[in-house]
Amino acid sequence: MYEIMGKTLRRIGRIVTPKVFNVHVTKYHSRGDHFKHSIRARMTTAHYMYYARSHDWDLFAALEEMLDQLERNVKRDKERRLDKRKRKKRS
Repeated sequence: MYEIMGKTLRRIGRIVTPKVFNVHVTKYHSRGDHFKHSIRARMTTAHYMYYARSHDWDLFAALEEMLDQLERNVKRDKERRLDKRKRKKRS
């Protein structure tokens, strides 16, 4: 679990510098031995705060989905900043 998070945070770290990374995991809706897992994350950087959440019956599937969502949010904001900078240059 920590390896998966570390790998994603290294990829995100190339774009922005994470300051604080909080992950909250809860389980609910038990079906015998199985639980539904809910994962929420908050990552603070120097300029922004990013949020992501996911839920699934498989803990690792929920974790992967949440980390993918977090990485997409960071990349989307990077593209927005670059587009904004390009528009200022044209003016």
